[in-house]
Amino acid sequence: GDHRDLHKEYRRQRQMCIRDRLVIDQRSYARYDLIADAFTSVHVEGAAQSYEQLRPLLDEAYRNLGHPEGDFHQALTQAVRQIVEVPIVDGEIALVSRTVAFQFADLSLERLAPVQRQAIRMGSRNLRLVQQKLHELSSALGLEPSATVG
Repeated sequence: GDHRDLHKEYRRQRQMCIRDRLVIDQRSYARYDLIADAFTSVHVEGAAQSYEQLRPLLDEAYRNLGHPEGDFHQALTQAVRQIVEVPIVDGEIALVSRTVAFQFADLSLERLAPVQRQAIRMGSRNLRLVQQKLHELSSALGLEPSATVG
């Protein structure tokens, strides 16, 4: 088949129509299982020790990327906070079709930051695993994420 067939199959696997509603196919979350499982296998104490050793280099690299204040720790805190604040959505997630892409039908989900919308697309199992590990890492790294795990 040509690329159009592959695209159709990909779209079919990502969502399904139920009762004239477009929803994310929960089977599609499995594509993130390996990533979530690998992330949750990170040794917290070892990661914290490595982070502290690399922190000056991370600050320098962050400055070189155009952030003159070079506070990578603050940027990491904000990034972790965005992920731990993502709502856990169990069950169906309705979508609406737009010209090129799909959007969440629930405006409270669609208004989330892009990284948060992507996290929802991981599925509730994977998001819970990632959020739990982020809380563990945050504690070990002295970060202050504000939300609790869903």
